[in-house]
Amino acid sequence: MEVYRLNETERVKYFMEKAVQDTVDEYNAKEENKFKFAKPICGYADTTDVRFDAFFTRLLCQHPKALYRPGCCAFVFYLPFEEDQVGNYDAFYAGMRLAMEVNRAVREALRWQGRLSSLCSSMADWSKVRCHYEWDNKIAGAIAGIGQMGPGGSFHTEAGCSGRVGVILFDKPFAEKEELNNEQLEAMIQKYYEDCKFQEAGNLECSDEMIAACPGGAITKEGIDRKKCQEYCMTINSALPDPELCGKCFRCK
Repeated sequence: MEVYRLNETERVKYFMEKAVQDTVDEYNAKEENKFKFAKPICGYADTTDVRFDAFFTRLLCQHPKALYRPGCCAFVFYLPFEEDQVGNYDAFYAGMRLAMEVNRAVREALRWQGRLSSLCSSMADWSKVRCHYEWDNKIAGAIAGIGQMGPGGSFHTEAGCSGRVGVILFDKPFAEKEELNNEQLEAMIQKYYEDCKFQEAGNLECSDEMIAACPGGAITKEGIDRKKCQEYCMTINSALPDPELCGKCFRCK
């Protein structure tokens, strides 16, 4: 590609996405890394999008502007495993390590383009009161249009639901945003609960398959009890009871 022919927006996007792919390629090339990753998926979300406001006011996700005020855009990347690794403890942390490497590479690429940037969260941001991360990369991914939410708070993309989502905020505004009225925002939040199969949806009827799949007894016909889900996941990792460490319900209908 003749990079010098690109305008500023195209150039920033090119170098960010190239940094993601190059980092994944380098990771896969190392023999000691037993978990391999497929082609990354990238997307963008405007940090002033009203959908962020809706999730923030319902305490479902911190607001990107609260995390980094200069951030005008959220760059979202999804790192899919080549093979299904849902519920694999070692793969979970391998994905976390790769995401950290991608974060460094993308922020360096942005620095060379004269852009300011910031990370959004750490694993220490899990709230045991709310049973989810204070900042949710997956919600940002859904707003960016690279996937949608699924059972247990899983994230489903064209490459499946076995992977890692990362987000970097930076100061270049070029993502499109949706203009939704209050009724549409309420419908969006309701769909979030329904897609995740959380009891808060209030109108669910979970399948026998999903109920039987849960080793923690957190699922009934009425949906997933996030407190019980968290209690079971704490038996896997008491400090970070992320449902990704279990994932038994992620593909259930």
